[in-house]
Amino acid sequence: MAQRRAREAIHDFADPGRSKVALAYRELKRSIVAGELPPGAAIDKSELCVSLGVSRLTMTVAINRLAHEELVVVAPQRGSYVAPIRPDEVRQLMRLRIALEAEAASALAEGPGRPRFLAFAHRSLAYQRAALEVKDLERFYELDVELHREMIAESELPKFNDALDPMRAHLDRVRRLMQTIPGRVYGTLAEHEQLVAGIASGDPARAAHGLRAHLESAMTYFVTVANEQQAEITTAE
Repeated sequence: MAQRRAREAIHDFADPGRSKVALAYRELKRSIVAGELPPGAAIDKSELCVSLGVSRLTMTVAINRLAHEELVVVAPQRGSYVAPIRPDEVRQLMRLRIALEAEAASALAEGPGRPRFLAFAHRSLAYQRAALEVKDLERFYELDVELHREMIAESELPKFNDALDPMRAHLDRVRRLMQTIPGRVYGTLAEHEQLVAGIASGDPARAAHGLRAHLESAMTYFVTVANEQQAEITTAE
């Protein structure tokens, strides 16, 4: 029986699109990124197995995958828990993001994908305004992510998205917490408008400047939130 379960878990891991491991991985990762499982929260493996209908071995494989991505900590004698948000790591990830996305914005400003991006971006900005009017922060967040991904895709630098994907889960944890900061989402919208205007100008330097101004502003909030989370965990301990 144990050997059969081991074979099933290995098979599941090798077939990430349809497997039970993929299901467990996606659901646990979603809960962590959405903040349903906050930094430092214990991961109850038995409860997750029941709620998701998977074996303990399958859940272990999923947890180990998230540990490899540094979203989960597996500690001897303590079990597994959600990784803390570390301010210095957030700062480094944002610096990397700024470098890549500024290059993409610059390339897009004078690239063939600019008209397609601008058509997409103007629709996105209208939807972002509408989302804020009805205070749908979750939809605004989705539109924010889509705008940045589309900018990179149309810049004809697709590997940049591949490089950024592993960072996004870590930064998204902080971004979700930022939604509660009064007025920040309106600042984000204004910065998006300036970014799109910079790309529309056809001036690579202006486009890159708009991107840097946007993400450097975001980084200030990201690091502040990360510091607050670290302080909360330290106090709790």
